[in-house]
Amino acid sequence: MNHNTHNPLLDMPPRGDRRAPKKFTGKYDEVAQFINKYKRLLDQYQVTSDVDRCEGVLEYCSKSVREFIETSPHYISGDWDQLEAHILKYYDAEKEEMKYNLGKFLKFLSTRSKNYITNLESWKQYYCEYMSFAGHLNANLYIDEQQLHGYFWLGLSDSLKEILEDCLIARYPTHDTSNPWKIEQICSIAESHFKRGKYSDRLLQFPTERYRTKESSVGEYTTQH
Repeated sequence: MNHNTHNPLLDMPPRGDRRAPKKFTGKYDEVAQFINKYKRLLDQYQVTSDVDRCEGVLEYCSKSVREFIETSPHYISGDWDQLEAHILKYYDAEKEEMKYNLGKFLKFLSTRSKNYITNLESWKQYYCEYMSFAGHLNANLYIDEQQLHGYFWLGLSDSLKEILEDCLIARYPTHDTSNPWKIEQICSIAESHFKRGKYSDRLLQFPTERYRTKESSVGEYTTQH
C-alpha cells in the first residue's frame, strides 16, 4: 500500500495569487463566476475528491462566507455537488440570472431594431451586445439554437434587412427560408457591406448642392466684372 500519495489540493494557488479566483465575499453578482473559476482550478489541478473540493473552496472565501459554508450539512458530509448548489442558491445567483430574462431581451431587440447601423463599428457593437445577451440565454436553455439565430435578424432595422437579404439570397440561393439565416452568414454579408476602406469611400465626393450654388455665384460675379 502506498502511504506517500500526494494530495493535489496542496498544489492549488493560495488566495491572492494571480491564478486564484478573486476572494468571494458573498456578492450575488459574483457567485456564479467565482464557482466557475474555482471548478476550472479543480480540473486543472486534478482535485477529484469531493471532500477535498469542499475543503478547498474555503481558501478563496471571506471569513463570513467560510463560516456559512462550514455550517452547511453538505460541507460536513463532503458532498461537493450539493455544496455548490447550496452556495449558488443562498448567495442568490438567481438574482443575477434575472438580468437576462426574456422580457428584457425582447425589449432590447425592439430598441435595437429602431437604431440604424451605418458602419462597421456600429455593426460590431450590435453583434457584441446581442451575443452577450442571447448567448447567455442560449447557454442556460432559455432560447434554443434556432431562436439564437432568428432573434439576431429581428434586432436589425427594416432598411438594413432589405439590403442584407438581397445579398444573402444571392450568396446562399439554396437556403431554406423556413429557417432563420445563420448569424455567421449574416455577419459575412454585413462585414463585406460595411467594410472600411472601400474604393468608393476613398474617391473624392461630388460637391454638395450648397457648395455648387456658391461656386456658381462666384463664377457669375467674375464673368460680370
